[in-house]
Amino acid sequence: MPKREATAAADSLPVRSRGPVKVKLTKTGLFEAIDHCGKAERYMVWDTEVAGLMARVSPKGATLFLDYRAWDGKQSRLKLARLDKATDIDAVRKMAAAKRLEVAAGGNPQADKVAARSAQPGQTVAAVFGLWMKNKEPAWSTSTLRAYEEDLKRYIAPALGSKLFAETSRKDWVHLVDGIGSVSVKVRVWSCCRAMIGWAFARDYHPAPFFLPARKHIAPPLPPKDRPLPDASIAALWRYTEQAQPKVAAFCRIILLTGQRKSLVEGMMWEHIDLDSGIWTIPKGTKGLKKLPYDHRVWLAPEAVAALRAVPVRHRTWVFGEPGTEEDGPNLEKSVKRVLRNARNLEGNPLPLWGWHDIRSAIRTHLDALEVSSTWSRAALAQVANRDAIDRAYSKHQFAPQGEKALKLWADHLQEIISGTAAPSNVVALRGGQS
Repeated sequence: MPKREATAAADSLPVRSRGPVKVKLTKTGLFEAIDHCGKAERYMVWDTEVAGLMARVSPKGATLFLDYRAWDGKQSRLKLARLDKATDIDAVRKMAAAKRLEVAAGGNPQADKVAARSAQPGQTVAAVFGLWMKNKEPAWSTSTLRAYEEDLKRYIAPALGSKLFAETSRKDWVHLVDGIGSVSVKVRVWSCCRAMIGWAFARDYHPAPFFLPARKHIAPPLPPKDRPLPDASIAALWRYTEQAQPKVAAFCRIILLTGQRKSLVEGMMWEHIDLDSGIWTIPKGTKGLKKLPYDHRVWLAPEAVAALRAVPVRHRTWVFGEPGTEEDGPNLEKSVKRVLRNARNLEGNPLPLWGWHDIRSAIRTHLDALEVSSTWSRAALAQVANRDAIDRAYSKHQFAPQGEKALKLWADHLQEIISGTAAPSNVVALRGGQS
């Protein structure tokens, strides 16, 4: 709808007319104008105190501008403030008067504002991406950081890495994402780019902010996995670990036997492991375990302890090498992916896209089938229990013994899956806590 002028008495609702009548802008009058503004309407109210000060009123609110003619004869409009309850109209009026003095002295406040927003000199897409990762790295797990680094190296840098970030457009980023074949990788790169672009816009690395399309316009949603990981896949992965190097075998078997998150296993430290008692204590606050308010105790089956004892101690701190470094970290990742890929291809696996998190889902499914209490299963897998406010306030029990019993039952059941034997008839279902 075209803009229309309005007239009003001070502290009252503006009454629209054909001619531009200036009024003294007040907060009360502007809020009344917003309340009575019709749907899809937008019109201007001019101030009588400072020439060029105006308010644009619409059903969504009011914005205060300074309309002026610059020294080069071009008409410009400088945004001063968005009206809210804390807005001081007198302060805005003083700001507008000061800006008019700048214009009279030959300045152009709006041009200066645009120049300041794009004042980040020579920042390429790769440089801005690196700054974003450095800023966000403390909040990410090791696997997330590696995935984003791989995305930058393989997809983003070849297409836009050398281009100035301030010169990129929405079309450039959409074209980059559309060129990726894999749906899962496309969604991951889209999510990564969208987060980075939002972070960069908040720091004025681009003079004209834009946003990437919603996920549904980038790639269709992945079909849900409506069935658990088959026992054949679990047995295949275990058999492939028998031929793998000790470090790779230990990594895979610990996930299979404990069901812990991949990022937690990657960050295992020798000082947290007691091989004699078979207990792995993960301190609270560890990446991947931030929601748990206490240390997480994980029972290690004899097979897991034997696998850890076979690992050559090349690092006094990290079991599998320091995460995120060239010391064993990337090499382990490649070896583990190879083992996982071989297990997927065994005998035409019916679920070819399964990954490490599906193992956690399979363990939880088997524990439920064995009638293990959900509270015990949550304790074993470091899942924050869904307790109400009373339980959280009064019950401080951490269910570590119950989680240990659940993992022991799973370790016995896992051996039955590997050997292909039926479950013995004398298995007693564990019960306890809240189901």
